[in-house]
Amino acid sequence: MLDIKAIRKNPELFKKNLARKGVKPDTIDRLISVDKNRRELLQKVETLKAEQNKVSKQIPTLHGTEKETVLAQMKTIANERKLLETELESALDIYDSMLNKLPNPPKDTAPDGKDDEDNEVVKFFGEKPVFDFEPKEHWELATDLDILDQERSAKVSGSRFYYLKNHNQSHQKIND
Repeated sequence: MLDIKAIRKNPELFKKNLARKGVKPDTIDRLISVDKNRRELLQKVETLKAEQNKVSKQIPTLHGTEKETVLAQMKTIANERKLLETELESALDIYDSMLNKLPNPPKDTAPDGKDDEDNEVVKFFGEKPVFDFEPKEHWELATDLDILDQERSAKVSGSRFYYLKNHNQSHQKIND
């Protein structure tokens, strides 16, 4: 997650860098606006809390109409605080959602591109192996070794999940 303080401090840098990843510059402006609103609401809520705490300590010393007046004011403050807390919760949800969707900025040396096809290879390590057979994907090997149960796990968890099975037997098959 990006640091909102850094974004507030230098929004133009984030606009420029994140634009390289397809983020529209006005997204940063909207995030800063949502953050400002969130912080203002938080400050208002905290001010009302402090006022409630301060007056709550004074109530036992009050009597008669003065006490009734202060209690009525406290009820008004409590209602206002409740409304502001609801607004704050909504603002926090929007803020978190926006901040969580932002990608990390790319390195300055990273090439611009729309997808992986636009990446450039910087280095190769080792030799690319040449096989005299068609290599299998890891899930194909696991299925051949009978150590995955994708059908059963898909019923429980959905696709892209699996159950391991026959773990001890698979070591024997590999070592044979």
